[in-house]
Amino acid sequence: MFRVGRGLYFIIPLLALVIAGCSASDFTQPVTEFSKASRDAATSFQTYDDSLKQVFLDRAFRSVLGTRSIMPKPGQCRLDADNCSLVVVRGGRTDAFNPDSIENSRRLMAGVIVYTNSLEAIVTSKSESEIKSATEKVKNNLHSLARNGDTLNKALNGSSLNLEEKLARFSSPVASAVEFGLAKYAETVKLEALRSATARMDSIFPELTTLFNQVATTDFTEKRKDLDKAFTASWVAYRDDRGSRTKLEALRRAVELYDKALATKPESVFNDLQQAHAELTKALHDPRLNFENLWPLIQRITDEAVKLAEISKAFQQAAKSKSAG
Repeated sequence: MFRVGRGLYFIIPLLALVIAGCSASDFTQPVTEFSKASRDAATSFQTYDDSLKQVFLDRAFRSVLGTRSIMPKPGQCRLDADNCSLVVVRGGRTDAFNPDSIENSRRLMAGVIVYTNSLEAIVTSKSESEIKSATEKVKNNLHSLARNGDTLNKALNGSSLNLEEKLARFSSPVASAVEFGLAKYAETVKLEALRSATARMDSIFPELTTLFNQVATTDFTEKRKDLDKAFTASWVAYRDDRGSRTKLEALRRAVELYDKALATKPESVFNDLQQAHAELTKALHDPRLNFENLWPLIQRITDEAVKLAEISKAFQQAAKSKSAG
């Protein structure tokens, strides 16, 4: 329950002017729907991590098998040492042998979900302490996202994006020391918390989107290569035995899956997610709280994520059938 201290009664008329026309329903639904769309995007992203991890694992092993480039790290792997690890030595450079470095991509996507859940927690808060708790969680979460983004970019591209430096220019939202009782005043506090959180996230979302797209497109490139091989094999098998219904059915399934994979652009989900977040940020900072441009993007994210999830699921089932056979 929000309560108003006696010293605040003189500002009630001013507050009425500041937040005229603003109600919780104005921003609760768009924030909630954006959060749901983010979870849809995350569902399509989860499959990438598993298949990409295997791709990077295979690539890392192929690069060192049959060579003298891999060895225990000097000073390690002894009874008096604290660690034991492998390094790859090539051309005077020494790098860690870390074929699982891509695994940070899932933590990054999970961080986005924590962020959107925290936005929901802000709009559904029923006390000042809940708003403060959700706001602090967003702040910590964004710094974690920035660190994970830098780590993933180092693994993929060998450099840091310095995302935490981008967040440093934002000051923390001013927290009131009083207890509030006015519903309208509480909504203003929530709105300011949302504005602060989305502005921070918007400063690093483009770089995060680039990373998500890189993971997604790399994964789909590998999928398309396998689907191309599957289509070619099915076509050759049917061409050599045109009387076989079983082989024609296998060819039809291969063509259907290959067609979907070729026509689908996995990066569109994350580009739209970034654009939707930008629209949400813009609308929250607009005194009119106009979310008209947000709804088509949210619907598109959901539709695209469903298609990607279907393709990934079909691909996994095909891989299982192949291994079982």
